[in-house]
Amino acid sequence: MIPSNSYDDKVYVYALANPSLIYQQIHAIEISFFEAMQVVASDRHTLLLSESSAWLDYTAVGEIWDRKSPPALPERDNALKIAENVLGKIEQKCSDANNKWPEQLRGISLLPPARLLRRQSLHAIPRPDSSTWDHWLYRAEPQLLYDGGSKKRAGVYGSQIEVRIGHLGKIISIRSRWRPLSGERILTEMKSFVEDEELHPQRSEDKDLQPPIVNFLLEGDGIPQHYLAPYYFQTDGHRITMTSASSWSLTVDIGRTQQNDTTMILTALAQGGSGDYRYNWAFYSLSDFDSKFIEMGSGQTDIANTLEGKSISSSIEFPNGHYVVMINVRDSVTGAFKHHQQQVFSSAFLSSDESLPAIS
Repeated sequence: MIPSNSYDDKVYVYALANPSLIYQQIHAIEISFFEAMQVVASDRHTLLLSESSAWLDYTAVGEIWDRKSPPALPERDNALKIAENVLGKIEQKCSDANNKWPEQLRGISLLPPARLLRRQSLHAIPRPDSSTWDHWLYRAEPQLLYDGGSKKRAGVYGSQIEVRIGHLGKIISIRSRWRPLSGERILTEMKSFVEDEELHPQRSEDKDLQPPIVNFLLEGDGIPQHYLAPYYFQTDGHRITMTSASSWSLTVDIGRTQQNDTTMILTALAQGGSGDYRYNWAFYSLSDFDSKFIEMGSGQTDIANTLEGKSISSSIEFPNGHYVVMINVRDSVTGAFKHHQQQVFSSAFLSSDESLPAIS
């Protein structure tokens, strides 16, 4: 794919809403949510909202897996209508369409619009002892318009909406792995796809290597993220690789060089943006249960030659051990941001170039 200069070859980057702002309105959200569900808030109906991501989790207590009497489930087509109908009602009640929606959340919808939910599956789920069917499980993938002409849709990798339908067609669980959008977005140039170096040599002989597709990337709960940016995803059937599709779509790799029997060097290399990056390292130890989160600063920077040109990398010395290493990267030119976490452990074998990020 080689983008031209047409409007259709520009891509959107979507700003995410502040999850703590959403969480501050939890009581108003509960009222709107339970109105959509047509249930009364009680200890029989629980609604949890993640303060760090605004992920949502609703449960009808006692109705999943351990209902005293076997459930009478609706027919498949009816279960499908029930699931999609309730998602539409929640989206209407928990958005500007509701005149009682909090002023602080104007422009923010708790769920994606129903027209941008792609139906993935509907399965009957048995009880653990296989004695009977327990409920229907419906899954949908949020999508976003990604091209400048607003004609093409791309899935949001890492997001999913789940609805469980139980006895007599009642909704017994809803889980939303989705970050509400702020309403702001920018239009930027779409990058040409760059073949992954590790997969490229296999292309002529590996029939399982799929052509790349564009998806937005949603990080996990609690991972710092300010916007949804598009990436190229490609798989050979065993693993998925991800490369930048815009200057806001950063990737980060951390490699290790074993120095001696006491220290190792970790090197972080960001790609996808201008190449002018600023790094901030932190870690906690997995071998010490009392380990605290420790910031380590920017590290020692250097210039690396990559397929996209010159990029600033950062290296830092660690004592040998087992860590979760975290690094924040900011593009000094665009302001693009990426948070990366990775488990790192020292090796019993010394090497001068072990597991370095791929550069050329």
